[in-house]
Amino acid sequence: MKVSEKAYKNAILNLKECRDRALVLSSYPLKLYLEPTLACNLQCTYCYPPEYRVAPGMKMSTFYALEEQLFDHVCEVNLFLRGEPTLYKDLPVMLDVCSRYPFITKLSSNLSYNNDTILEKMVATGTWVTISFDGIEGNDLRKGCDTDQVIKNISFMQSCQEKIHNDRFYLRIAVVIGKHNVAFMCSLIDWAASRGIPEVMFMCMDTYGDLSPYKLSSEDAHFFDEAVYRAELIGIRISTPSHIGGKKLEKTSNWDAFSLKIDKYFPHFCEDCNPDVDRNFCPYPWIQAVIESNGDVVACCQRKIKMGNFSPDVDFIKDVWNNESFQQIRSLKDFHNCDSPCNMINFSIWGGELRLDNIPEI
Repeated sequence: MKVSEKAYKNAILNLKECRDRALVLSSYPLKLYLEPTLACNLQCTYCYPPEYRVAPGMKMSTFYALEEQLFDHVCEVNLFLRGEPTLYKDLPVMLDVCSRYPFITKLSSNLSYNNDTILEKMVATGTWVTISFDGIEGNDLRKGCDTDQVIKNISFMQSCQEKIHNDRFYLRIAVVIGKHNVAFMCSLIDWAASRGIPEVMFMCMDTYGDLSPYKLSSEDAHFFDEAVYRAELIGIRISTPSHIGGKKLEKTSNWDAFSLKIDKYFPHFCEDCNPDVDRNFCPYPWIQAVIESNGDVVACCQRKIKMGNFSPDVDFIKDVWNNESFQQIRSLKDFHNCDSPCNMINFSIWGGELRLDNIPEI
């Protein structure tokens, strides 16, 4: 089942309204981020502090209301934001509901736990699972991560896939790169390929934050160039930041170099419409609707600015999507001025505004 015609047409309209900098949108968001829970089994140094992780999970009444209002129109639903989504007791229900729609369901998990039931559910429902994983060498940033358990869980999910044969199920590795592991990027690519994982996504520690010893500089850019070359050489999909320490990378992805099975279900514009560092423009307030576990709607997946609140008695499109807060942020000329400092507008991830210059036809 591919993305529906309704969702595809909405996506094209959404991208055009983003390109044209429309303040009031006729389109629905291209993608959703729904946060099941703030709870997490790890305490990563670069992530949110423990006091953020005590809030209750998303009410299922909120989830069902979002389903009713938005699911028919979107190309992608992400069941994560902060926290480890597999800790949410109703995640299996969410996955079952999402599996009835033609959009891609994405979920990010650290896989550092023992729960075969939820692992098999992710395979059976055809979930795109991004494994948040900083490498096999180990480090003191991902506190509580059990590397052996992660590897065991990857193998278990792959064995489930061999029995279930759901083409919509997909695995990729997402790695935060800093000074501690930048020299191991090619090794990580080789490791992923040896495990039958078709894609690696590299992010970076750069600009803002309190992790100065780990921050990358322009001198580290060549490691990313080498990683892209290595990925192309062995035929694994890759995406990287657009800039490292202020230096623009020559090539940040190879998504158009070859096709994967997942591509027939997943338009690339869901993934590659990201902030344009050179033009100081961010498309996220046009293409993303992001709802936190308490119902707060924030401007984007970086959750910097609260735009409103959603509950079952709220009309999302009428009362939130085009409210004054969204119009104000869409009117910005320079997204460096988007409330508080944001790493994404300084190094971004691949794509930039190139997608808006190449919107497909209906």
